[in-house]
Amino acid sequence: MSTGTQAFAPDLPQFYQPIEQNASYAVSPRTVRQVDTSIDRIPEIPDNIGDFLNTLNQRIFVGKIALIALIVIIAAAGVFIGVLVLLPSKTTTTVVTTTTTTTATTATTTTTSATSTTTTTTTTTTSTTSTTTTTTGTTTTTSTTTTTTSTTTTTSTTTATTSTTTTTSTTTTTISTTTTTSVTTTTSTTSTSTTSTSSTSTTSTTTQTTITFAPVGIYALNIPTCATWNDTGLTMAGNSNGTLGPDLGSLSSPVSIFVDNSDNLFVCDRDNSRILKFTPNSTTGIIVAGNGTVGNQSNQLAGPKGVAIDQYGSIIVADSNNYRIQKFVNGSSIGITIAENSTINPLGQMRDLHIDVNNNIYVTDSDNNQVVKFIPFSSIGIVVAGGGPPGPGLNQLSNPFGNFIDPNATLYVADDQNFRVMKYYPGSLNGTVVAGNGTAGSTPYLLSRSISVIVDNNGYIYVADYGNARIMKWTTNYAAGGVCIIGCTGASGVAATQLSGPRDLKFDRHGNIYITDQANHRIQKFMIQVPPLGCSSG
Repeated sequence: MSTGTQAFAPDLPQFYQPIEQNASYAVSPRTVRQVDTSIDRIPEIPDNIGDFLNTLNQRIFVGKIALIALIVIIAAAGVFIGVLVLLPSKTTTTVVTTTTTTTATTATTTTTSATSTTTTTTTTTTSTTSTTTTTTGTTTTTSTTTTTTSTTTTTSTTTATTSTTTTTSTTTTTISTTTTTSVTTTTSTTSTSTTSTSSTSTTSTTTQTTITFAPVGIYALNIPTCATWNDTGLTMAGNSNGTLGPDLGSLSSPVSIFVDNSDNLFVCDRDNSRILKFTPNSTTGIIVAGNGTVGNQSNQLAGPKGVAIDQYGSIIVADSNNYRIQKFVNGSSIGITIAENSTINPLGQMRDLHIDVNNNIYVTDSDNNQVVKFIPFSSIGIVVAGGGPPGPGLNQLSNPFGNFIDPNATLYVADDQNFRVMKYYPGSLNGTVVAGNGTAGSTPYLLSRSISVIVDNNGYIYVADYGNARIMKWTTNYAAGGVCIIGCTGASGVAATQLSGPRDLKFDRHGNIYITDQANHRIQKFMIQVPPLGCSSG
């Protein structure tokens, strides 16, 4: 037996080493069987182990490439699906507006609003971008909604609203057309909805008649400077004998009056809590405000003390004991409160009410010693004279009663307890004394309770001298004193030539003077007289 051995191949595993030829080994039968079995399981050895390894590496590389390609394909598919989902909603809005207008004043407001609502099940990511572009006459709103989901329900609504407000005489026709198209695409569901809305609105025709009215002294009136008035009065309302009553031919303590351009007479019948209208040549009144019972309901009055007609024919009433100003629109028996007493707008007992050419309302608030101005559509007053405690100062009043506004917005106030008449230029709270001198008396220079005042086209001032039962006239030469023109008997009474407590006075369009003869419960008219040859009106 040879004892030589064959060296192992250096690059082969141990189990590949050859068995020495002719070698003698002492083995058991069990060992032999194990060796035989192991030999059967030995794989075929390639001729070149390097080629084997290279081949193996190439196959691994190819597998990696295939895996990456598969991932890329899956990602591309996801991107494609995402692009389909991300397709934006397309909205086309067309607004066509045609307006035909015949008007003095027209205001039109158009509003377009877009609302988008999205309801989503499962997982949802939503992004919304809204862009609004406005061009004259056209408003376009575009909304883009991005949604990634498996199931999506989208509702898009576009609403077009056209509002037209017209004043004076106006006919306006507006045609508005809106078309909305929405396209929504999802992974599993595709829905298409088209909404078309068409609306046509025609509005409106409003006609208001502006009247040239006759407030306290007609502004267009041209009274000659030498005019006088008949000293015998004609009873236009109430009973000539001075008796009072609740019937439509009687009055009870009338106060303020108003005469319009048609010679209709409006009377504040204070103690009957109503406003009566007397047409020319009629001594039976028509109730136009209040119902004859005291109350604070919209159809009631309580001690009304001022009345005037505004430029639209509405009746404005100083509802004194209810501390409010009521407006009765053309024939309505239901009053609308346009101003009332409040913490921010103190309003006490009102003694008179006038309206100027701009439809501003002036009320004399004797409780607060002031005159308050209310501009149209405002319920908050502006103090234009007085205010604060009573006093004789030029910026003070003491229990003021009547007021008058001339066409130049100059304010005149009958300052009762200061026995004078004050004149205020626009914007000034410091007045000038133009009648009386602060002392009560019966001489031509004095007054005893100046209750009401009006001014004519010449600037002459007419005052109801309540305490002396007469009507006084002051020219522009204030220092010369006044002259008595009505009720100059020196005593109060019920005779046609007498007055008893003259409370208010107004001109009609002819220059005649109407007087509230309060204590005699009647309204007296005194006719104007001009010399046959006339006189200068300048």
